[in-house]
Amino acid sequence: MSNQTPLLTEEEILLIMHPLTQSAAILRWFKQNGFVDVKKRPNGMPLISRSYFDAITTSGIPSNLSSTKPLSRIQPNFEALRERYGNRAKARLIKCSSSDLI
Repeated sequence: MSNQTPLLTEEEILLIMHPLTQSAAILRWFKQNGFVDVKKRPNGMPLISRSYFDAITTSGIPSNLSSTKPLSRIQPNFEALRERYGNRAKARLIKCSSSDLI
């Protein structure tokens, strides 16, 4: 008979998340990696049920990382890049002669 609790213990979370040790970093990692229903314990550590963890890690529940677009249609957001960096990132051309190509 298993004596596992329905929730992951803090020791189990720290073991899973090694080398992360800060509760905010651990909570942020879970939220960024598909655990959308993560609650926070009073001490800041994530509160995750064992069944939810198993379902996400075995792809039983679709996460927010799964895309509805086919991978071939995913493109960078060039408009956001231009807005963020403006003209600071200019293309650099390298001049070479035809003798350099031989």
